[in-house]
Amino acid sequence: MTAGTCENLAIYNVLYDNVSHKGSWAPVLHSNQLGVAMVNVDEIGTGCAKITDTLTIRYTAAHPNLGAVGISMDGPGGPYGTTLEDDAAATPQDRFGAASVVLPSGTTIADLDKCAYLVKLSIMLLLTTGDGIPDPIGDEVALCK
Repeated sequence: MTAGTCENLAIYNVLYDNVSHKGSWAPVLHSNQLGVAMVNVDEIGTGCAKITDTLTIRYTAAHPNLGAVGISMDGPGGPYGTTLEDDAAATPQDRFGAASVVLPSGTTIADLDKCAYLVKLSIMLLLTTGDGIPDPIGDEVALCK
């Protein structure tokens, strides 16, 4: 009798503690996280500084079985996609760097409406529960223009 075959399977049950969420202006530490997902916007600093003509998004996504990483920005005229630029020292399991907002042609950050925006990081982890895969994990930062 022939039995079924099983693909190679990785088991990884480590949880991460003290993962900072909500950026530098309203940090909240979370424990028992499946992976690391952190996003920040440099220009808002540690307070509620407004965005004028630049927007520097920083991100970190880490896990030994890291899948897709994406950042978007919601607000008037959006949602807006981003281009991720991994730091030279980043690896497939530990991605970090800066992201640039993709705006319509001829539009700059200074042209965005004066309003609230939400930058969201979402990462997939290449894990399984045996019955399915975990939902994406992420982080978000609100800002005002």
